[in-house]
Amino acid sequence: MSSESKGAVDSTWFRPGTGEMFDLSSVARSVYDEVGKEFDSIHARKKEFQRTSYRMSRDLFLRLMSLCFLSAFGSLFYQIQGLLGSHGMIPISQNQGGQSDSPLSSFAHHSSWVGDAVLDLLCIAGVGSSVAGVAFSPSFYSLFGSWLIYLVLCSAGVSLLSYDADKLLLESGFVACLMAPLWIRERRRDSDNVLLLLIRFVLFKFLILSAMNKVTSGYKEWFDLTAIEFSFATNIVPTPAVWYLQLLPSFMFQLAAGFQLIVELLLSFFIFSPFSSVRHASVLAILITQLATAVFSNEGFFFMLKVCLLVPVVDDSLWSELLSKSRSSSAESAEETPLIDFALPFYGTETPKAEEEEEEEE
Repeated sequence: MSSESKGAVDSTWFRPGTGEMFDLSSVARSVYDEVGKEFDSIHARKKEFQRTSYRMSRDLFLRLMSLCFLSAFGSLFYQIQGLLGSHGMIPISQNQGGQSDSPLSSFAHHSSWVGDAVLDLLCIAGVGSSVAGVAFSPSFYSLFGSWLIYLVLCSAGVSLLSYDADKLLLESGFVACLMAPLWIRERRRDSDNVLLLLIRFVLFKFLILSAMNKVTSGYKEWFDLTAIEFSFATNIVPTPAVWYLQLLPSFMFQLAAGFQLIVELLLSFFIFSPFSSVRHASVLAILITQLATAVFSNEGFFFMLKVCLLVPVVDDSLWSELLSKSRSSSAESAEETPLIDFALPFYGTETPKAEEEEEEEE
């Protein structure tokens, strides 16, 4: 028997009970190929996870933060004299040496009209800084200017500017300043993972503290899920839709209260999930609760701010998919939707992966 035939016999086995021959090397080769394909897929998924981009989410978040500051300064401009002016509810001229140690108190203490003028100028400066962030590419300087001016006004406003909306705007605005690029060229860079986790923690803290306030308030209405029925009668700034909503059956309010507690106590943890599908589902659930709250409560820029904090939880894969669908639909009906060509440059015309490949080539 030749050496070639011996090698063939060594790799050939007989099936038990049948006597049929089969080649063991072909079986081992097929198993090896399957295992190799599985490892390749795992490596591809790991590489894709590491390359997850939040560039478009960051740009949209920073622009929306500038819009939140613009709404806050715009509404405060018409109220600042009635709140903190020389003839307001709590004049800043009377806060010197009291609850507020703001520099504005010393200005108004010597001259009331100077203090009133400084309040108006600060609001106008805040509007200008916010408009610069909305109209142009948001930068560290525009956001930091808006944040610093609002911090000065809140420190002078004592209890009148210390609500949850004001505190959340200052917290998220500070993180937005850290995320904002210093120069226009740095706009192409992706966000730091630490800053993304930090802005998500701001949203998580707000949701979990809101739920804990409900649970630990001592009101049994949150345990029997009837609290939302009473919110229609106790809402400070109701909307016209409240009259129609209070006509709904009670079980719908109980379902809404239960869903809100589940979202704030449980689904708020999912915004830290490494899986984009889980994060996007939690964002959708949180958005539904905030939209329902905005229907029967006029929260002003507070609602816009809470929606803005959901943007960094979403990665660029969702925005790229939405933009690709809008491009395809605009290509099919270009004459019917001429504004889509104006909206696309706002977010950019290249996908994040295309931009990364371009940077690697450079």
